[in-house]
Parts: sequence; C-alpha cells; structure tokens
Amino acid sequence: MLYSIRMRSAKGGAHEYGGHHISGAERLITKQDLQKITETLIKRALNHEKGRADFIRLTIEEVKPKDIITIPMLKMETYNAIDVNDGHKNACDFLANAGISKMAIDNAMSSLLSLKENMRGAILIDVTTGKRLDNTGMRGIRVSRMDFKDTLQAKKLLMNWDIQITMFKKPLSWQVKYYLRLMS
Repeated sequence: MLYSIRMRSAKGGAHEYGGHHISGAERLITKQDLQKITETLIKRALNHEKGRADFIRLTIEEVKPKDIITIPMLKMETYNAIDVNDGHKNACDFLANAGISKMAIDNAMSSLLSLKENMRGAILIDVTTGKRLDNTGMRGIRVSRMDFKDTLQAKKLLMNWDIQITMFKKPLSWQVKYYLRLMS
C-alpha cells in the first residue's frame, strides 16, 4: 500500500488568506517511510531558503494499488536558445517534428504569447486546431500527487532521460487528479 503525502507552507498564514508561499512538496511512499518523510517535509518548511513557514499543511491519503497504471514518460531534451525568439522557434520545430499541425502550433503560441503574466499551471490545447480546451484561466491545469519511486535512481535516470511514470486512472472527485511515480 502506498500513501500520498503533500505539504505546502507559507509565511503570514495560509495561502488562501494571503500567506506568501514558502515551500511545497509531495511524495508517494510506503507505510514504513511515512514518519521519516513527514519529518523531512516539516524540516523543509521550517528551514527553507525563502524563510521559515508559520503555516504548514500536511495531507496524507492512502493510495490503492488497483488505481495504478504505468505509461512511458515523454522524451525530455534540452535546447540552448540564443534568445527568446530562438527559444520559440525551437519549441515550434520540436512540436512540428512530433506531428503537431502548423495551425495548432501557431494558435498555441499565440495563446501563450498573449498572456500578461505567468500561469500557475499548463494550458490544455487541442493537437489539431490549437484551440484551448480547458477553462481554468490563469490557474491552468495542475498535476498533483506525484513522486519518484526511488529518488537516487530518479536522479540517475533523469541524467539519461530514461523515465517511466505511473498514473492513477481513477478520478477522485470532479477534478481529475493524477498520481505519478517513477517506476523501476
């Protein structure tokens, strides 16, 4: 059995009451690791480079094995750009090489470039038309309840860009939530 543990911390009270975000983290762990990881997350909130949190919220939920499926993670690559325009061109070329239509790429880039500020999440865009599918505004689509199964192994695999993720297939509420973890 696995447990999802999530921590978020702030200074000046809870986030929803104007507190300034200090730190957040989440893990998928076994019962045996629950106490150790809980202590680690609390220490992180109290000793963060952004300051000491005066609000810490911990959420722990049991995760059933039947809710886990394994899928390959998207390929990750690094492109060094000379400037912002070069970075945009690299992104468009990458999407075109992945089979995304020019219309979808142009519409998606237009949506992104028209934003007045950074989003908290991602925009969900139709691969054919480039039309935005989500209605989450500046919040965007968020993924939660994720972790690497083995942190040391994950660091090694990240260096080699060879990663598998596990996703829970069961929506837990009106909002679809995904659970991710690195598979060995």
